[in-house]
Amino acid sequence: MKTQIELLVQLQSCDSAISKAQRIQDNHPREIKRLEETLEKSRAEFDSQAQHMEEIKKKRISKEQDLALEEEKVQKARQRLATVKTNKEYQASLKEIEAIENSNTKIEEEILLIMEEADALIVKQKQVEEQFKLVEKEILEEKKVLEAQLKECSEEIEAKQSEKERYLPQIKEDVLNIYHRVKRKRPEFTVVPVENSCCLGCHMNVPPQLFNEVKTCEKIIACPHCSRILYWKQNHETLSAPLQPEAH
Repeated sequence: MKTQIELLVQLQSCDSAISKAQRIQDNHPREIKRLEETLEKSRAEFDSQAQHMEEIKKKRISKEQDLALEEEKVQKARQRLATVKTNKEYQASLKEIEAIENSNTKIEEEILLIMEEADALIVKQKQVEEQFKLVEKEILEEKKVLEAQLKECSEEIEAKQSEKERYLPQIKEDVLNIYHRVKRKRPEFTVVPVENSCCLGCHMNVPPQLFNEVKTCEKIIACPHCSRILYWKQNHETLSAPLQPEAH
């Protein structure tokens, strides 16, 4: 029965490794999606700043074009001023020139405000760009690690499943049934060692007589407190090395 206990411990090791890898496979895609959403949000902010900057440039160009048209009007009005024949016409032309120049002054002030806004936006855009590049680098690196871990998990599951398939034929059917029955209730640490007369699954003391039975390894012994399958650690010091399948 000692060999059966050893096989159960190795089987549990495979099951635990597979479960851990499967949990990573379940969690990592969600984490990768979260990273992608964070990167997309940062990229959207960066694009928004770039778009705002482009709008400011277009607005300045439009105002400069308006100013050029108004200045052209001033030049034409001055040219007409030299051809007027009456004082009334002369005064009307002066008022027209004054109105256009006042309008030009307002446009020039608007252009200055746009330039100031653009200067401030350039500083902010640079900060947003630097932040985006930093976030992008960190996220892409983290995503690369997660994707590598997902690949490792697939390989781990395949390897442990293969190892598990080597152990299963060596375990008696009734022993395997007990293992699966206990595992349904205690999926983590189904088979646990007894140390200093204490079950390391529930940390409760095992009665002396039962502990002696565990040490003999003659039959499957369950903890009276948590129902986990018990084994004596000193009997299994070589369990760190995977067992090899028995020859048939």
